[in-house]
Amino acid sequence: TEDAHYGGFGNSHTIFADKTEPYVYVVGSNVGGGGLLVINVSNPLVPVLEGTFTQEGYIHENTVFTYNGPDTEHVGKKISFNFHINANDRVTIVDVTDKTDINMIATTPVYTVRSLCHQGWMTEDHRFLLMNDEGDEASGNYNTRTHIFNIENLDVPVYIGYYSGPNASYDHNLYVTKGLVWEANYTSGLHILDPINVASAQLSMVGMFDTYTANNGRSYNGAWGNYPFFKSGIVIVSSIYEGLFVLRPKLSVNIRATLQGPYNESNGLMDDELRSQGLIPLQEPYTSLGYSHTNNAGGETIAPAVLAVTGPNAIVDWVILELRDAVDPSIIRTSRCALLQRDSDIVGVDGISPVQFDVAVGQYHVAVRHRNHLGVMSASPVEISVAVRNYDLGNGSVPLFGTQATYASVGRNVLWAGNTVFDDELMYTGQNNDRDPILTEIGGIVPTNTVSGYRTTDVNMDGNVIYTGQDNDRDIILTNIGGVVPTNIRTEQLP
Repeated sequence: TEDAHYGGFGNSHTIFADKTEPYVYVVGSNVGGGGLLVINVSNPLVPVLEGTFTQEGYIHENTVFTYNGPDTEHVGKKISFNFHINANDRVTIVDVTDKTDINMIATTPVYTVRSLCHQGWMTEDHRFLLMNDEGDEASGNYNTRTHIFNIENLDVPVYIGYYSGPNASYDHNLYVTKGLVWEANYTSGLHILDPINVASAQLSMVGMFDTYTANNGRSYNGAWGNYPFFKSGIVIVSSIYEGLFVLRPKLSVNIRATLQGPYNESNGLMDDELRSQGLIPLQEPYTSLGYSHTNNAGGETIAPAVLAVTGPNAIVDWVILELRDAVDPSIIRTSRCALLQRDSDIVGVDGISPVQFDVAVGQYHVAVRHRNHLGVMSASPVEISVAVRNYDLGNGSVPLFGTQATYASVGRNVLWAGNTVFDDELMYTGQNNDRDPILTEIGGIVPTNTVSGYRTTDVNMDGNVIYTGQDNDRDIILTNIGGVVPTNIRTEQLP
């Protein structure tokens, strides 16, 4: 049974609850012409009407934000964006800080083919308002349109254009969070849009899930609403006849990194001699080396055809990609074994695609590790999203954690080579040093012996383990710890 009842209206279209204040906002009700009603629920057992905004007519939806955008006049104020439909198709921008004295700031300008100004949301920087007109697709024979207003000056909103979707379906509800726009678009399902170029009135689709597969036409079937705010990264979509869909979007990222061992300064590419000699295994090598994967990773395999590719996209070796906690980067949230191409791109096991992760959209430190090189990590968290972002850990564009995390080679900053025991230090002498395993690998007695194969002791990754002479794998270790004092140690710059 209910604990309390507010009987000030009989029905409404939408109720918006402010999570930061004890108020709920009612629009589209059967009182006040369907305008805005503000209910004080600080005492949930005694809800009280505290204010109204009804003079601008019927409101279909509204959203309330604590404004934190570039318009300093309104920073810190509670702003309600009210979406009016039918003859009043527009958005009123209203200051609801004082619920007993609500004031209108502005009204959005006219846009082409106004039909049903349904709902919208601000971008996370509070510079732009995105809005769905639920009826303009039919009225103007458009594909799904997302209208964009510049609201850097709340008093003078400017219409800058619209994004046209790939289908003719009606749009319905949209939300902006985690750097993305999440739209429920009836028959064409959930659309995930990247607003990185929103200032130019451009959005780009980076993901979708169709809950209604019969067609993508203009009818009231399919995805009606969505909720993308769960910390877990789960997104739920309500589909009118199909039910509730629980989704976990796949995240993708393009990372670039370069290994010192096979790096060729003359052409800026890594050599792929392990691949050309048929030495790269079809299953990732890190589990057998003792690496503990997280989030059900490990055991990745590739098809032989992946290793048949030549040129800049040829595979150099397996690497590990880690996403680490934004606050405590010693915590690995998830890891993946991936493939490193000659041109420094790190790709998925198909040899082409960005690496995918099954975690929530958010900020993470990105780390790259290799079986005989010291790993590196971004100094600050970076955005990992459904929208593919590009991070190059070898050209200085992404600051790296620690001191001298990489070696400055010609054209690229490269991971330090020589970590033959796959730990966190480069050592030329002493216990657990990286030099002795090379001698042991070739037999331990005759220093001029050599062996071939896929081995961590093959520091320059040419397919041969050589202790002395030309192209040997020992000298680079001494060079990388300073080249003079053999007891020096170089430590991996990972927390």
